[in-house]
Amino acid sequence: MDPLFVPTLYSLVINSLPVQKLNYTIGTETGAVITRQNIPDISSLIVTRSDSTGEFIPSVTVGEGNKIKINFQDFFDKAGHYMVKSSGQTVSAISMNYNRLESELNCLSPSELIAGIEKYHLDNCSVYELQTMQFSQIKDEIQYGRRLWKFFLLTALFFILAEAAIIRFWR
Repeated sequence: MDPLFVPTLYSLVINSLPVQKLNYTIGTETGAVITRQNIPDISSLIVTRSDSTGEFIPSVTVGEGNKIKINFQDFFDKAGHYMVKSSGQTVSAISMNYNRLESELNCLSPSELIAGIEKYHLDNCSVYELQTMQFSQIKDEIQYGRRLWKFFLLTALFFILAEAAIIRFWR
């Protein structure tokens, strides 16, 4: 027997199975299509959360061939894993995710931030456009103010030297 025969048959069997979509987006998807394997009675379908915090009876549409469409409507409000059960046995799994648009990292430009601050009259907000300073330096300046102790120390030393010079040369 050829050593490629068994892996080739295995690959054919695996690739001939219908592909089921595993995850759906809350609010954008209208339904899930599952195969009708091991489902004796369509009216007994129940969708439950994997942590058993909620369940509902979905509306079901029988599709062509061996497929069933489970209509979502507004049942899903939390992301998570849901089990499709028929007569107490799990026949399929559905994962619901939040929309990924919430995770986009687009930022406003400084001019847009300033316009928003002026529009909503936010008096306790300010925008710093200093790109030469590090954030920790800006935070310290905001929290503690400008640190002038070095300036005052040098000024005090200067006046002590000036006083000593005046006392010495005043005679």
